[in-house]
Amino acid sequence: MGHEVEKIAMQSSHSIAAKLDSPSDWKIHRERIIASDVIIDFTQPNAALQNIYQAFKLDKPMVIGTTGWDDKKEDVRRFCLANNQELFVA
Repeated sequence: MGHEVEKIAMQSSHSIAAKLDSPSDWKIHRERIIASDVIIDFTQPNAALQNIYQAFKLDKPMVIGTTGWDDKKEDVRRFCLANNQELFVA
């Protein structure tokens, strides 16, 4: 799904600031991520949770299409609200 989102974004003249395939990519691409408008996540459940909190640390809004982390959604929702973060789950 991530590849499809990337393809449509590029066809619509959007740019991809970085592809984050591992935890170290957050450090490698930090400046690009900070300069971006939004983070879009279509990963695995465990990676998605890490990515959510990394996005929150950088105060970046996030759209997440990853499934399989329902048992953590309430914790994430509370953290998101308490810290004035933006997260769209689809």
